[in-house]
Amino acid sequence: MSLALLLSALMLAAAPEVSLNIGPEGPEVGLVMTATLKITGAEGADCSLIGLPSIDGARLGTPLGPSHQSYVEIVNGRTRRSVSTIWQFELIPEREGLLQVPAFGLMCRGARIETEPQAFMVGPSALIKDIVRVSVEPSTFEAWVGQVINMRVELSILETAHDSLAPNGLRVVLPWLEDVPGLHMLEPPVPSCSDGVMTVLPSERQIPTCIERVRDGGRYRIVFSQTIPLLATEAGSTSLPESRFSARVVVDRGSNSRNEFGFFGSRRTTASRTVVSDAYALGPRLLIREPPSLGRPASYTNAVGSYRFTGEARPRTLRVGESCTLTLALASDHGPAPQLARVEWPGFEARLGDFRVFGKEDNSSSRGRVLQLEVSPVSELVDTIPALEFSWFDPALGRYETGTVGPFALDVSPGGRDGLAQLATPEEILNDLETIRERLPPAVGALPPVWIGPAAALALLLLLELRQRSRRWRAAHPAAVARRGARAGLSRGLAQADDVRSVAAVFARFLSARLDGPPAGMTAEEAGARLQDPELAAQLSVVVSGWEAAYLGGATLALNDARDQARALARALESHS
Repeated sequence: MSLALLLSALMLAAAPEVSLNIGPEGPEVGLVMTATLKITGAEGADCSLIGLPSIDGARLGTPLGPSHQSYVEIVNGRTRRSVSTIWQFELIPEREGLLQVPAFGLMCRGARIETEPQAFMVGPSALIKDIVRVSVEPSTFEAWVGQVINMRVELSILETAHDSLAPNGLRVVLPWLEDVPGLHMLEPPVPSCSDGVMTVLPSERQIPTCIERVRDGGRYRIVFSQTIPLLATEAGSTSLPESRFSARVVVDRGSNSRNEFGFFGSRRTTASRTVVSDAYALGPRLLIREPPSLGRPASYTNAVGSYRFTGEARPRTLRVGESCTLTLALASDHGPAPQLARVEWPGFEARLGDFRVFGKEDNSSSRGRVLQLEVSPVSELVDTIPALEFSWFDPALGRYETGTVGPFALDVSPGGRDGLAQLATPEEILNDLETIRERLPPAVGALPPVWIGPAAALALLLLLELRQRSRRWRAAHPAAVARRGARAGLSRGLAQADDVRSVAAVFARFLSARLDGPPAGMTAEEAGARLQDPELAAQLSVVVSGWEAAYLGGATLALNDARDQARALARALESHS
């Protein structure tokens, strides 16, 4: 029994001491107070907070700490060491009357300990009314999915209070910038300020803001303003949470003491009482609807607004195997439109069945969206890029609008017998002739003179049929056509090359033609990945690296030697394909 009492006494003696001190004295609405939670004893280093209590009528800031302090006391010749663990909180009363601060809980080595609850009276604020203001106004209370709602935010503070601000004394809380269902914040445009003065909105987001001095009756106010675009992404009704604008004003600067250790004995002014003035704005309620399904064009994706859709194709004269650039541009009719980056293009490629699409580049900014397609006709029979459509829903008109570009007429010529679209092989031509011969009537003796005309017509028909078959074969086998014309194109290009760089460019186009790559050419790495022979891929890499060293790094390589290397590599590639 005595042992149990002894153990209990030891546990009580080892329990850490906990205290909560709140200051300064004389609390008032908005006064920035400090709540200091202190644990004395070495066991405090193993303590952790159990959440934070909710205080009705006040807001509690994020804790600072824990920090640790140690000190030594000598009492009657005996040394006593003590360790303290400290957390500090910012406590700001928000209304007059009795303020009750509940207990703070801690977990120390598996045991829960708590502070004593506290209560004190809060007086009225020392600041005058209407120091700060905040307003949040939407451009519309009803919107369509895909439409931008511009939120006009205006903050202001009395100029006299602005001159007495504590460091970093302005703060705006706009919780609707994040995590609001059905809304997505877009990048705000750089504002056009009337007097050219701009600052950054004092919030968690770095938002550029205009600042100006405005007369308000017999006083002046400092006004911050900005328009923040929100994109409606889901249908439904949503209410934006409340916004707050706060200013920390120094009402008592404390002692103006001389700093003996400062430069030239400078004086130091410290703030002993800082009071916060808050202004609130209720969040508007927004209704978001889907654009109507009735009358929705097939070329509509998700664009809502008023737009201009334009396009061009260059060049219009080309050979089979070459490409032209189809440029499609989308711009807003009402200045910068940050939602353009989220607009989806229709499936233009499905309308380009007579073309091979080799490249696609999509660029966007707040002023426009540009899509570039590198397209190549599959045969010389293709003479037109078809018309392309883009549709959007215009909220002002309440209907769908459609923009059309094209059609674009093309002048396409064959690749030629030594070009990328060389005619069919002799064996295929003979097969065509054999098929035509089988359809002709058998010969019966000598042709009488009256058959001369029909025979000539029949020969003409044979030639036309042969040409049509050749065209159809080339259109159906573009890769084979390109491969067959690759060697002739290489020979012509090497003869015209005037330096090693030109040899490398010609060979890159040869690689692309042989290995079904883009018309612009193919790198050695890309070609090596498609080759089945690792030794040939390594040889290709060594030769191309030597060319690059010659025209980039200053290495010496004769033009004829580079041509011979290209021809040798071409023969090796042809023997392995």
